[in-house]
Amino acid sequence: MGADVRHHLAVWLLERPPTTVLAFLAMADEVDLEPLLSDRQLGRHRFALVRTPEHGHDLTLHHAGGPRERHPYGMAQPSADAASVADGAVGVVLTPGVVFDRAGRRLGRGGGYYDRLLARLGPGVVAIGVTAAALVVAELPDDDHDVAVGALVTEDGLVAVSPPSTPGAP
Repeated sequence: MGADVRHHLAVWLLERPPTTVLAFLAMADEVDLEPLLSDRQLGRHRFALVRTPEHGHDLTLHHAGGPRERHPYGMAQPSADAASVADGAVGVVLTPGVVFDRAGRRLGRGGGYYDRLLARLGPGVVAIGVTAAALVVAELPDDDHDVAVGALVTEDGLVAVSPPSTPGAP
């Protein structure tokens, strides 16, 4: 499944102008995006990674090629001293979730990290939920602070979701 998801993302990215693509380093139950970071075909894009702070509320953004460490939650992430990336440089956010719905709403792991990140980056950024087709449901509840993604990518392909909400659909 992961190879198919990465393939659909790569095809979509090849059709887009160069930008900074914000990715994540997968936890055990998430799609592994790491092969995209070194895909030579995607070399015109720059890749960045999120870092989850041990204390604090906001994800930080760092160049993908920098040093890494293991977060207490178990996933790899950029180390605190890895070179940072400005919010304004990001054009695409690849967004993890435990489950998504067909309108782009997502349930994460709690803490609201990605909701705050997507709100901070604003409506000009394309947010794509990265998941398995089996984890897309008809509808999820949402709160005022939730920020939906504009597209979903699964092993079945990449599709804009309806209705698109902040940030915009691809």
